[in-house]
Amino acid sequence: MKYYFTYGTHGQPFSGGWTVVNANSYTEAIDKFNAVHPKTKDGFINCAFVYDENEFKQTKMYTNGNFGKFEQEVIV
Repeated sequence: MKYYFTYGTHGQPFSGGWTVVNANSYTEAIDKFNAVHPKTKDGFINCAFVYDENEFKQTKMYTNGNFGKFEQEVIV
């Protein structure tokens, strides 16, 4: 399953867009994402929001982008 980690405009690994993580579960996706992009010093996931594939496809970001950006990377 694919999970989409979206970004805001500053203070995260990318400005806008999202990272796709291929994983068997939400927990596995979080672990894989954190291995590449460690949590913030406050202990939060270093992104704006996390969607599963079905949720993400229902957003405008899926077709229109997020702050003018689209997929930034894929983590397998």
